[in-house]
Amino acid sequence: MAEVVERGEIVNQFANLFKGRRDARGTEQGGCIREEITSRHYETHLDGKESLGIYPLLDDGTCYFFAIDIDEHDFDKAKAIRQELKNIFIPVYIAASRRKGYHIYGFAFEVFKAKEIRHVVNSILDKLAIKAEIFPKQSEVSPQVPLGNYINLPSFGFTRPFLSTDLREIKLDLAINKIKRVPQESIDRALCVMPQIFPMTVLPSQRSSKGRPKRKSSNAPCIDAILKGVSQPGRDEAAFALARHYLDQNFTEPEVLGVLQKWDIRNQPPLNDLRLLETKVRSASKGYAFGCNSIQDNPNLSSFCCGEEICFWLKALNAEKKKKGLIREQVFHETETHLYEQIEQNKNVLFAIYEKATGEVTYAKSIDYPDFTIIPVQCAELTEGVVFFPSGALDYGDTLKLKNELRDFIRVYVDMEEQDTEYCAWYIMGTWVYDRLNTVAYLRFLGDTGVGKSRALDTIAKLCFRALMLSGAVTPAPIYREIRRFRGTVILEEADFRESDEKSEVITILNCGIERGRAVLRCSGDDPNIIEVLPTFGPKVFATRKSFEDKALESRCYTCKMRETDRDDIPYELKIDPNFAEWSMELRNKLLLWRFRNYEHIAENIGNVDMGYIEPRLKQMGLPLAIPFMHLPEVMVDFRAFLQKRQRELIREREESVMGGIVRAIFEVAKENGKEWVSAGKVATHLSTEKHEVTPQKISAAITSLALKRTAVKARPPGGNTPAYHIIWDVSMMRTLLRRYVSDHEEFDELLESDMEV
Repeated sequence: MAEVVERGEIVNQFANLFKGRRDARGTEQGGCIREEITSRHYETHLDGKESLGIYPLLDDGTCYFFAIDIDEHDFDKAKAIRQELKNIFIPVYIAASRRKGYHIYGFAFEVFKAKEIRHVVNSILDKLAIKAEIFPKQSEVSPQVPLGNYINLPSFGFTRPFLSTDLREIKLDLAINKIKRVPQESIDRALCVMPQIFPMTVLPSQRSSKGRPKRKSSNAPCIDAILKGVSQPGRDEAAFALARHYLDQNFTEPEVLGVLQKWDIRNQPPLNDLRLLETKVRSASKGYAFGCNSIQDNPNLSSFCCGEEICFWLKALNAEKKKKGLIREQVFHETETHLYEQIEQNKNVLFAIYEKATGEVTYAKSIDYPDFTIIPVQCAELTEGVVFFPSGALDYGDTLKLKNELRDFIRVYVDMEEQDTEYCAWYIMGTWVYDRLNTVAYLRFLGDTGVGKSRALDTIAKLCFRALMLSGAVTPAPIYREIRRFRGTVILEEADFRESDEKSEVITILNCGIERGRAVLRCSGDDPNIIEVLPTFGPKVFATRKSFEDKALESRCYTCKMRETDRDDIPYELKIDPNFAEWSMELRNKLLLWRFRNYEHIAENIGNVDMGYIEPRLKQMGLPLAIPFMHLPEVMVDFRAFLQKRQRELIREREESVMGGIVRAIFEVAKENGKEWVSAGKVATHLSTEKHEVTPQKISAAITSLALKRTAVKARPPGGNTPAYHIIWDVSMMRTLLRRYVSDHEEFDELLESDMEV
């Protein structure tokens, strides 16, 4: 019973330390739950059952505790902050945070004024040049931020413990007994010694200091709008944005403070706090630079942004930075710890960021390095529907479930053979990791007008990786440029190119593009001594009315033969179908997360893929698609079964052809007369009927095209009257022909037994 009482006392003491709002709590997943906070919430938190997040900022601008969040694994920084606060008689305590880094907590004897404690802590962080978050994050609540921000509490079960200065864990009951609260006198003394950096000043008129660079002549439109004055909330953030902007314009720090003082008079109501304005200028001088994120990412300032597309200031700034190499446009970027993939949300381009270690996905407008910044590609192709991106990352279950959903999507909008539908689903997934492969296959829809080629192309293309919708009449130059810019899937409609030099070069692009490292080399038009390396590698999907005359290209295509549909359940027009755009975007988002999770698992050695016996052409089509699934045994079983079934169908198709009938006749003659006595004449006689006579000459030509050799001299078979040339029965060659042209080849297996020497 004593243990229960002691446990209850610890819960009460913990709850008394971490008091905050009583009407809402934060969750570990990032959500907010509106309900009354009770001791039960603190108890389940300490038991490790449900993490509790507390909103420290109260409606009157006060708080019972403050916290400093260091989002990096550097305990020396935490100790340095602790010591600086201790020096001004503000005791604080360090605990491990939820992920990485540390939280530092201080507790009020009565209450803190949020504005005052934030000023004290900000001054300490500025002095130490340490970046960290302060809770509460605001000095007062507002209609835009009615609750402030919550912080996840320490001592969640056996995690997030309080720590000693030598990094030993301190039991919660011992930690609570050692905690000292901060009286208001300590805060008042600290405020008195906070440095006053800038004197009162006003902006001088048309004066510049000797030796300073010339100031820039124009403000960003958002700055001009803010200068007219802002209302509460947003004044703090606006002051910081103005300070950053004018420091970039080469104003001195006293001059920037003068700008802020004149601006503050126009605010409704004014801040009337010189110390706060000084802090903004001092913080802005710590190497920051003004940028769109200062305005767009702040809910209190975003209304001042006129939009990136029409902002002349931003366009001029970015153009200059691109020339200097300070800004680089990329659709993809990889580091040791993260993958960055371009997406498009509400007509804005962003990066989806995948953390390899945790699988967490976040979003950002840029990738910032000390010497340059990477931004997503922004161009007319996005607004004109030439290229398609996902809008985010979405969970998909497992690989087979995703493949089946792709297949079901295709079934709804396209009428084609079931095996073709299945292959298209596999092909789509393969495009999302093609940049990890050495070879790719092409997908082609073949048929006359009105049989659904364009419908199939549109449906499948919307799901492929960075689909580039190019016209069949497009010239080679933009194909090269779009491949280089987006590294995506080229989609060509009406790819029956007219005879021309351009047709020849497009065919070259398609022939070379199946294998990595087969770029096209051209001399630069401006300087023939400069060699241009033009990329070609990548998946391609196209529609044609006829087969390609170029046999090499024809062999690189998996061909779906289209037919006019008699289904009446297929939506007539994709653009007006309410479900098509939403469903296709949902699938692209699932494919993005699938790419993230499987990107590093893709094997490069196709020799390790066990596909069983697959004929060369189908192996060429199937192996690039199999590689992404090598590490998933249950998926490989499904994929192997699909290829084996497809092979059986191909064999049956050939078996019904003229050549298939000849090959079968060769084996039937061999079985009847012996494999040493198969001649063109006997095969012709075997195939001839009363209505249709087959000549030995035709069979002889077929035997030659099958690359079968015949005896050098004629011989008369036992019981025969006429000598003839007979096929040389090469077991290996005949086994290949049998597999290729005869589906039920077991009846001829005895003919494939090797002759034994006696």
